[in-house]
Amino acid sequence: MRRAAVGLVVLLAASTAWAQTRTDTELWSGVEGSKKLGKRLTLEIGAGLRLDNGISAYKSAFGDVGAGYKIGKVFALKAGYRFANVVDAAGLSENRHRLTADGVLGTKLGASKVALQYRGRFQDTFAPGGSKPQFRNRVKVSRYFKPWGEPFGYFELAYRFDKSEFRNYRIGVGVEWRLAKRTELSTYYIYRQAINVTTPDTAHILGLSLAQ
Repeated sequence: MRRAAVGLVVLLAASTAWAQTRTDTELWSGVEGSKKLGKRLTLEIGAGLRLDNGISAYKSAFGDVGAGYKIGKVFALKAGYRFANVVDAAGLSENRHRLTADGVLGTKLGASKVALQYRGRFQDTFAPGGSKPQFRNRVKVSRYFKPWGEPFGYFELAYRFDKSEFRNYRIGVGVEWRLAKRTELSTYYIYRQAINVTTPDTAHILGLSLAQ
């Protein structure tokens, strides 16, 4: 009897936890372009469209501009701006502005073609409801297979300064397919999980992006 009661409590707790979790499937698509100005400076531009609600509803559309500056062989600094139109949780459309500043550290592991990269990104998103400053830590591993492309995987953890805590993490895997000398098609899957919130959102994200 006691074991049955314990089992019932565990089952109810699991059911409650499941009921408090929102799960969705999203589709992210985008295009990117870059132009080198010398050996160190690169200008970047991009645009994207995202769907949610089981890939059936418009979530957001955005445009990006940015620049990167390479310092030595393993370190680079980047800065960017994004203008986005987003449908918020209440179903209302709003415009948002995002500023980013990245520090990127990358190296090859010995004589292999395996690349290890760390990116630290400070970003602040400005919306009608206020700003959301955060710091995103990402560790990425990839390996290039000539001539067809580069599989990759990464883990990212985001810290919200206005909440003073970590609020979500992402696990991503994908392949950057080399279509031509300067043209790549990236296909990927991202698992995104909110943490330290009452009702954590979970998202399964399918994505593709064309870069030149």
